[in-house]
Amino acid sequence: MFSDETNNLTLEISDFSKGKIKNIFELSLFIDISEKNNRKSEFQDILFDSKYLYGLAAVLSDVRNSELINDNLKSEFSSTLLSLKNKITVYIEGLEGEKEFTDKFLGMSQDCLNNFLSLVADFALAKEYYNSKKFNGIS
Repeated sequence: MFSDETNNLTLEISDFSKGKIKNIFELSLFIDISEKNNRKSEFQDILFDSKYLYGLAAVLSDVRNSELINDNLKSEFSSTLLSLKNKITVYIEGLEGEKEFTDKFLGMSQDCLNNFLSLVADFALAKEYYNSKKFNGIS
């Protein structure tokens, strides 16, 4: 279904993450859209926001930070989450399987939120992979 280039890149990211990627198909899908439709900038923006949201989620979920958590941090998390959902909605618009993706990741249920945050974690790992390539002089 995906190009060899997409499959190889997804495998590299999975290896880099030491097998922590849970949503391999969806990561491959986003990489494929990026490559085939010349949307690399949008994809990188989604990855950047995902890494930021993942970091905010980690701070919010760490009980040791409970005294540091304030309304501004919670508001920033909510704002970033909604912004990222909107970017992803635009990114997958018109895609075959858009409804299924939306039902699984972008809905309003607790399961959808859990699925979305799992996808965000995968995208954050992908961003770390791309950052490591830039740091090592490979773009």
